[in-house]
Formats: sequence, structure tokens, C-alpha cells
Amino acid sequence: MSRTGLAALLLVTLANFAAWAWLGRPVAAPDFGGTIRGVSFSPYQRDDDPGAGRYPNPAEIDRDLKLLHGMTGGVRTYSALDDLDLVPYLARPYGLRVAVGAWLDRRYERNEEEIRHAVVAARNNHNVEPSSSATRRSCAVTSPLTR
Repeated sequence: MSRTGLAALLLVTLANFAAWAWLGRPVAAPDFGGTIRGVSFSPYQRDDDPGAGRYPNPAEIDRDLKLLHGMTGGVRTYSALDDLDLVPYLARPYGLRVAVGAWLDRRYERNEEEIRHAVVAARNNHNVEPSSSATRRSCAVTSPLTR
């Protein structure tokens, strides 16, 4: 490559970095005094790794729900396994509604367990959104097979 071509490449690269640095600069969030109707909730912590069998414990889930108290009226989960079926129970003291989710894939035995845990969590907690409402608003069953 010639010196001119190398200089042009360097100039374009520097301009690209400068543009992205300017566009990606932090911006302060606007003041907001209300509550959000509902949020997706995934309580995984920095060192959790579902692939390695490391999941959030009930105390960590409770701590995250406590942080959401007063900011939202409800949460939606993506699974009902690995202590996520405790979310409705843990959310009750904070007045949070819960749309229980179930992650379904090609592991049919795990799907049965997932559905069983979701149904038990919904039946045992009065703060779980009724299935028709939860399905309409937040698609209570998530499956990569439908994508």
C-alpha cells in the first residue's frame, strides 16, 4: 500500500473512532417521577452463568425486587426454574404483580418441568397475572422454536 493510501486509511479510521466516541458519550437520564407499568426481570448477577449451573439465589432475587419497588408495578420472568419460580412469592411484599414466563425448547422433559413450576407458582401466588392477561401483555410462554 502506498503512503497516500496508508494515510487515507489512518485518517478514515481516526474519523470513525472520533465519530463513535462523540455519538456514544454518556447522556444523563431525564428526571422521571412516575412508575413503569412493568419490566422484564432477569435477576442474574455478574458471576451467574446458567450454562455452568450458577444461578441467583433467593436473597439476590429478593434484593433486586426490593430495588424495583416503587419504580414499577410488575415484573415478567423468562423461566420458572432455578429458583425463578420464587419470584411471585418474593415480589408480594413489594406489591409487584408477576407475569410468570416459561422457556420452552427442544428438551421436552425440561419443558414439562418448566411448565409444572410455572403453573405451581401461578396457583400459589395471588400477585401472578391471570394467564389471558399475562399472555396478551407479555407473551407468558417464550420459545426459540417460534422465532
